[in-house]
Amino acid sequence: MNFLAHLYLSGCNPEVRLGGFIGDYVKGSKFTHFTPDIQKGIKLHRAIDSVTDSHPSTRACSAIFKPVYKRYSGVVSDVVFDHVLAKEWSRYSESNLNEFTQIFYTQMFQRYQLLPPTVQQFLPNMIRTNRLSSYQTSEGVREALNIMSLRTSLPNNTEYAIVQLKTHYNLFFDYFLPLFNDLIRLATREFGINL
Repeated sequence: MNFLAHLYLSGCNPEVRLGGFIGDYVKGSKFTHFTPDIQKGIKLHRAIDSVTDSHPSTRACSAIFKPVYKRYSGVVSDVVFDHVLAKEWSRYSESNLNEFTQIFYTQMFQRYQLLPPTVQQFLPNMIRTNRLSSYQTSEGVREALNIMSLRTSLPNNTEYAIVQLKTHYNLFFDYFLPLFNDLIRLATREFGINL
């Protein structure tokens, strides 16, 4: 799961949400320097990643991207699952996606000094482009993958990913549902998150 899913599964507490947002950027035991709620969000982020990485739905989705993306196919699957969540947002939330993302951006801006330096660097552009809401469209997915290929070691095979996304959306939706249901159970039962 990518940013949007982590944020949704973190619930409404801004500090837990912050932990869910920065989970990939806090290594090892460095999370103990944060408040208990931020620590909870980081632990939840790690648990979500663990379940997602080993889930049959992720393996099935990744298999579609593996011929071109090789070991990075899971990264593309994470973005695809955020696309499905964004398109199906009304199934999971009473607020609209744009409202949710604007609240999140405000919360992170108010806590900017708590963010790791890497996150401080990309947050303004994320807000400017409204990246989280843009996941609703294939153009938003294209932009996210292009940014990732420029700033990370993700291969620049974005057009292949977009073709697969458009061709197999219903299949990705079918993969997404059981995975996200398992992640909702994880967040609510094991971490006490109120969704």
